[in-house]
Amino acid sequence: GLQPVEELGASLYAKLGSEADSDGSSSEERRAEGWRELRREALACALSAGTGELLTTVLFYPIELVKARLQAAVRCDAKGSFAYNNAFDGLLCIAREEGLRGLFSGLPSVAVRAIVADFAFVGIAEFFLGIHRLFASGPAG
Repeated sequence: GLQPVEELGASLYAKLGSEADSDGSSSEERRAEGWRELRREALACALSAGTGELLTTVLFYPIELVKARLQAAVRCDAKGSFAYNNAFDGLLCIAREEGLRGLFSGLPSVAVRAIVADFAFVGIAEFFLGIHRLFASGPAG
């Protein structure tokens, strides 16, 4: 699990409960449940962010591919014209020459990078925001 440094840990434990609940549970049980809840919320947010990032990456990847190819394009003939006239022409050319799979060439590595980055960023941020919310909510009890 996640172990805080001693000083922060002591403060958080105090915030997560210092007396027995009305149902008779001990403060240690309340603290453990508080940590589990913080981790559950952070994980749920991280999973949502990763899923959303996967969807947007897959949906917009063909356009990003055309944009990257347009930016990297060298003039392909003596007249100085580019390989594609515009983004729509680029999509059609790639689909025609490389098939629909060509529109998604390179997607796996881009998707993995994006998903991992969003998952980690949102998960860590939500965990620490949860800790901040505990401190901002006032004294425990």
